[in-house]
Amino acid sequence: MRKDLSCHVVLKFFRTTELTTCMRECTDDCPGLLYNELERNCTLCASVKFETGNPEKKAMAFEKVKKKCDDQTPYDSTKTQQTSCPPFENKKNGKMVGESLLEGATKNVTCHPGYSPRDINNVVSQCKNSQWTKITECAIVCPTFENNNNGKVEGDSLFEGATRNLTCNPGYSPRDSNAVLSLCQNGQWTKITECIKVCPPFENNSKGKVAGDSLFEGATRNLTCDSGYSPRDDNILVSQCQNGHWTNITNITECVKDCPQLITPKNATVEGESINVGSTRTLKCDNGYKPLNEIKITSVCDNGMWSSITRCVPDTWMYSAFEFDQSIYLFTNYRDIFAKAVAFCKEGDGHVITIDDEKEQQWVEKTAPIVNDLGRFWLGIT
Repeated sequence: MRKDLSCHVVLKFFRTTELTTCMRECTDDCPGLLYNELERNCTLCASVKFETGNPEKKAMAFEKVKKKCDDQTPYDSTKTQQTSCPPFENKKNGKMVGESLLEGATKNVTCHPGYSPRDINNVVSQCKNSQWTKITECAIVCPTFENNNNGKVEGDSLFEGATRNLTCNPGYSPRDSNAVLSLCQNGQWTKITECIKVCPPFENNSKGKVAGDSLFEGATRNLTCDSGYSPRDDNILVSQCQNGHWTNITNITECVKDCPQLITPKNATVEGESINVGSTRTLKCDNGYKPLNEIKITSVCDNGMWSSITRCVPDTWMYSAFEFDQSIYLFTNYRDIFAKAVAFCKEGDGHVITIDDEKEQQWVEKTAPIVNDLGRFWLGIT
């Protein structure tokens, strides 16, 4: 008999005729026996009590030896040995699906709610050469990012650490230029600014300053005039950005020059204190005097100049007055001597003049005959 077999049954079967004893000796080395050698040994062991060559007895003996070896099929040297992989630990934030550990077996990762495979194309691991192939991880994800009105957000990943960058449409700008980036943190997107319509730059007012720097919806510009200037309209000092346009952009008041203090005419007082544009001075004649021109008793300040105002003359004054180029002219008959004309003008707080301006001369030629049909006259100006 061969003596290099690993099972003691070959050495023992000469000394016993008990099949159970034979199988009892087949313990420690049973899993290591070659399949065909184990079959041969059990056949020899069985032949001590049973006839050699009985197929049924041989099969029974073999099955009992298999039972003795913990129901493990002994290694068959005629077949390739089958390998396996170690147990697969469950993924963090996910679960591995699949039971087999044998070569070629697969495990599929299933992520917990709120998590997704970082690589959707790598969710299966396979047992190869006793090792599991590398598989993706389950990462926390943020919800789908809603697009920003009047703008566009760039970025496609929803995983932790992903970002979205905001770009506003033409004519719009981010309300907060420091918040145009959103980050996926703990399953939520950090706050991102909005795109709002902007107004064009506001041109500064001549002789004044427009305060305010924002161009966003609702921004305002406040007009402040330089020293010596005043707003033409106190009710239109503010412009507001609305729907991409400045309100009052064409109507916002201008800064105009203040008027000097009005010199009070002789024999009169004036009512009013303001020197700003639009302010007025009203003439009030002293007792015994009357306005030379009833429709010119009020002077208005406009762009640094007072409009012409009439003079106060004695109640006995009988002459008509005419206005030209913001001055009041009156005519006296040529029969009055020069001294009388001078005195007459002084009473009206005026003086005699010589006409040397062509434009003024043309006006006199057209106007004087209306009040003096003699064609000869003295001319006075107040």
